[in-house]
Amino acid sequence: MTDIDWTPDEDAEAWDTYRDELARTDGDGEAKRDVELVPASRIRLERTAWLSAGRIPLGGVTLLVGQEGCGKTNIAGDTAARASRGNLPGDLHGEPVSVVYATAEDSWSRTLAPRLIAAGADLDRVFAVQIAGLGGGLAIPGDLKLLAAQMKKHEARLLVLDPLGAHLDAHLDTHKDAAVRQALAPLAACMERLDAACVGIMHWSKAPTMVALDRVNGSRGFTAAARSMLGVGEDPQDPSVRLFLLAKSNLGRLDVPALRYRIETRIIESPVGPIETSGVVWIGEAPGMTARDLFTTPQGDEERSATEEVAEALREMLADGPLAVDEVRRQLRQAGYSISDSTLARARSRAGAEHGKPQTFGGKRTYRLAGSSPVSPANFPETQNSDRTGRTDATRDFVGENGQSCQFCQPPLGHERNVVELNHLREFDISDETLASWMA
Repeated sequence: MTDIDWTPDEDAEAWDTYRDELARTDGDGEAKRDVELVPASRIRLERTAWLSAGRIPLGGVTLLVGQEGCGKTNIAGDTAARASRGNLPGDLHGEPVSVVYATAEDSWSRTLAPRLIAAGADLDRVFAVQIAGLGGGLAIPGDLKLLAAQMKKHEARLLVLDPLGAHLDAHLDTHKDAAVRQALAPLAACMERLDAACVGIMHWSKAPTMVALDRVNGSRGFTAAARSMLGVGEDPQDPSVRLFLLAKSNLGRLDVPALRYRIETRIIESPVGPIETSGVVWIGEAPGMTARDLFTTPQGDEERSATEEVAEALREMLADGPLAVDEVRRQLRQAGYSISDSTLARARSRAGAEHGKPQTFGGKRTYRLAGSSPVSPANFPETQNSDRTGRTDATRDFVGENGQSCQFCQPPLGHERNVVELNHLREFDISDETLASWMA
């Protein structure tokens, strides 16, 4: 089988060569393809590189999803501005890079360029997409070979599609999984070859759901193909504040902290006089906030009131230190609360409480207020045959000698863990009794 190392050249001839190789013909003029099996031992290992640490990986597609009016385009513009100055916290920090920004909704002269100026962008490194002299009009995957050639020419490492759906070929049905993958698979492959990141902006749907990924408007193919998904929306604790958080990551840790921000009015000077625009003001982290808090369908007044009451009870219960989750449930029942797992999860986030990890294999899961000290290991019974990392023989069977763990658990592979017991389910606030029934 012939190896094909395609790199988009300025005249796109490499793409034509690549396409021709895929459709090789035999002597009779019939198409012929080869299949080769490659041992995993021959695969070259690579670490994931990040444009924005833990949030936007290089070599793939990231979705930026959220409510209308919460600043998705402002966030994208702020990201583009910082990338152009080399100020993003990631593998390219200190290295200014070029950015390609394709928009189908906003005016460059009245909206995007003023926002980029207000964000401090290097405008010589941010490029608008023009096709046949018109702004926008980019169609994926049909224009990929031309786009890739231009990105290589200008050494661009970030592509923004605002919104993503408007830049897919018109014949594709964005509500069908197979059609979406026909566009996103080549786009992801292109980003991988260019070692660049693509951020696609999307709106969320208004359909009732308790699953964060279901809020994305369109086919589930969008969230399946994306390697990372970021969300923006109103902070349920303070309607004047917005949240920016990680909703999905296939390549890194899931406990990247949520951030709070506001959109403020800014005035910039221009040759035509002062122009009023807007910008992002980052105001710190949002401990305990998760994608569930942001993306799930808003509660009714009655359920919201119950959540607030339970949140207040949790703050009082945890004021003196961490408590085992089962003990929290017992005290809530004793106080007369009859609540579901989902309501308890929302109340925990509303109270600013977080999970404390068990200190030994099989130990109790705990709740604690963000910033408080975890329960001392001395308060938990020591299990037998524990090594110097605190892992037992049983734990090592799950973890392995190098600290490898379940891909859904935190922290990521390679970290010295001391507990593995369905921890990837802990964010769902499921009771120990329920977990036990599942494993029976």
